[in-house]
Amino acid sequence: MRFLIVTFLCFLVMLGACKKDDSIGDTISNIECEVDTIDIGHVFVDSVSLNMIPYRREGELIFYKNQEGEEIKFQPRYQLSPVLQAYYSTPFTLICENGNENQYKFAREQFGIPYSSFESNIEFSLRLYPHYSMRKPIFADKFHIQLFTLVEGTTHNIEFTLEFEYIVYLRGNDSEQEEDFGITKDYELFPNVTLLNKTFTNVYKVTQSEERGLTELYYNKEFGIVAFKDLDFNLWVFDRFE
Repeated sequence: MRFLIVTFLCFLVMLGACKKDDSIGDTISNIECEVDTIDIGHVFVDSVSLNMIPYRREGELIFYKNQEGEEIKFQPRYQLSPVLQAYYSTPFTLICENGNENQYKFAREQFGIPYSSFESNIEFSLRLYPHYSMRKPIFADKFHIQLFTLVEGTTHNIEFTLEFEYIVYLRGNDSEQEEDFGITKDYELFPNVTLLNKTFTNVYKVTQSEERGLTELYYNKEFGIVAFKDLDFNLWVFDRFE
């Protein structure tokens, strides 16, 4: 959870000075080679993408049940606000017209949500932020989920993890591909999925093969993480918010 602590500190320092720069589109349209670093300014998450954040209510608890009817709950790691907003100074390089590299930097807006289940030693974090293309200076909004367990007796050392990311919104760059923004498509999208007799719609599924670890994760926009398998391969399915 270290990045979330950093996120919150950055938010306190930088939020007051950050205002949207309506000239971003003009700034990033030029890909000629430049000697100096190109400062794009602030790049904000598009309002369309914010619909991907399902956990917004302060103190909201999330309950899951397994096949035996046992229950575990997740709670926000930080009670101050379930959604942490911050700005990160982010550099990147691109090949320009004569084969050299242009240096860029921008202030990236990011939303982060950390949740913990102390009963199961499982946590998850969600991040939503603009990400640059690897081919030209344009942006798309990236959504990233990390489900993980911590080394016993620690508060920050991750032991097992399962991650999922995809491009939420291409921000008008519809000719681009997810791969242009550093995304490897390792997920499946299903119109309907039934898990322990509960049906969810428009579900993203991520799997990985591990002898011991976190192997399955299901997500949709309506409920967030709708199901996952724990270290013993037990399936836990979303039951309710409280």
